[in-house]
Amino acid sequence: DLSSNPIYCSCSQTDFILWIIQNQNILKQPENIFCKTFSQSLYFRATDFDIDSCVHKKRLAIVLSVFFLTVVVILSFLVYRFQFYLLYCCILLRGYRSPGQQECSYDAFVIFSSYDEVWVMNEL
Repeated sequence: DLSSNPIYCSCSQTDFILWIIQNQNILKQPENIFCKTFSQSLYFRATDFDIDSCVHKKRLAIVLSVFFLTVVVILSFLVYRFQFYLLYCCILLRGYRSPGQQECSYDAFVIFSSYDEVWVMNEL
């Protein structure tokens, strides 16, 4: 006898609610089995609970999870694939600076051997 004992109806309880709906013939007063909601003044019968809406919510959650996972994997692949291009673009946008130098912008790009670094930094 589940009558006069409101049950918590949510998507986590769909198996129990489905059991109530399928076994109404063995329950005493199945029409008096009510669902408890967040609003204490609002009750509805457990047999009126929409189980299909829970299925749609689960499907939506799965689809969104798969979508976001796919986006993360694709973005990770693109960043890995083009990491050298991204690094090169960031250096060009920032301008070159050595650790002891303050931030500067340059109007020219000079390529030189590491053996000539002292001459380039001091003379050029």
